Amino acid sequence: MKCFMGDAHSVLRVLLSGDYLILHGEENKSSTVYLLSIRHHRQPTFKFAR
Repeated sequence: MKCFMGDAHSVLRVLLSGDYLILHGEENKSSTVYLLSIRHHRQPTFKFAR
């Protein structure tokens, strides 16, 4: 887990769990929590049309 500090009132955490990237943001001033989960996949090769 990585933690990125914004100003003195907010924090953003990044978590990787399997195929998911999870962003967890907290804003202490208004007691608000934001959660975003993104499913990602890897594509090892690309085929370009000629």
